[in-house]
Amino acid sequence: MIRLFFIWLLILMCWEAAVACTTAIISGKYTVDGRPLLYKHRDTGFSQNKLMYFEDGKYEYIGTVNSTDKEGKEVWAGFNSAGFAIMNSEAYNLNIGDTVKLRDQEGFLMKKALQECASLADFEDFLNHYVKPRGVRANFGVIDANGGAAYYETGNYSWQKYDANDPAQAPFGYLIRTNFAFGGKKDRGYGYIRYQTAEELLYQAAAENTLHHKFIIQKISRSLKHSLTGIDLKKYKPHTEYVSLEDYIPRYSSASTTVVQGILPGENPKLTTLWTVLGWQLSTPAIPVWLNSDKSVPAVMAADASGNAPL
Repeated sequence: MIRLFFIWLLILMCWEAAVACTTAIISGKYTVDGRPLLYKHRDTGFSQNKLMYFEDGKYEYIGTVNSTDKEGKEVWAGFNSAGFAIMNSEAYNLNIGDTVKLRDQEGFLMKKALQECASLADFEDFLNHYVKPRGVRANFGVIDANGGAAYYETGNYSWQKYDANDPAQAPFGYLIRTNFAFGGKKDRGYGYIRYQTAEELLYQAAAENTLHHKFIIQKISRSLKHSLTGIDLKKYKPHTEYVSLEDYIPRYSSASTTVVQGILPGENPKLTTLWTVLGWQLSTPAIPVWLNSDKSVPAVMAADASGNAPL
């Protein structure tokens, strides 16, 4: 029985470590073209993802959905017709000691936010009135058509805002979250090595004035640098060797990347662009998607008869 207990404990630890994401938000004041950016490199046990177009709320929206979720009940990153966009990373150091059994509600919350919210202020009001306990432990990243860009570290009963437009909180215009919250219990959670890798890459880009969506997709989501060991696998000569990608940004559990490119002041919110890598980042192209009169997403990114997206 003791052996079985430790095997089960190991499985649970590996599962939590696998459900990991690397995310960032960047103020438009610091990007090359003045547009705010929202970034999610998704790690999940659901390797098959798809895009879906929704008209079931106050606003139309497009979101990344697990292929097994046929009706699109949960959304893991997306944007709506008001120019509001949202994504998350799970924060394993929130709700510590909480006995609430309700959990894993992040996808439901984000779908509802896309249905109802147009701005950061709307989202804050949304969180305040959301039924508690919320059943979440997450860093929710949000941008809007007004240039807003912030993280909301959110637990069952409270939330804390971190503003990418506040120089005191984001001196270089960007904020990063992996799988721990800054306001959560110290030295708990996951993703500290991935956080440092993303920090080094974004710091250099900010210094070189190269913060844009292409940099995020090509240099961060496809980075093979390891901030702790200093190894960069892209500098290796071709050879045959197995490498553990557990602490790299593209991991064995990486399923998709979403980069929402916001708008400039005064532009139509429907010009908000969703750049999506719908598959493993080292072998999948990035495709831009917009809300449109056809109420659809590219066929290669939508579920086909098999239930999965061809891409």
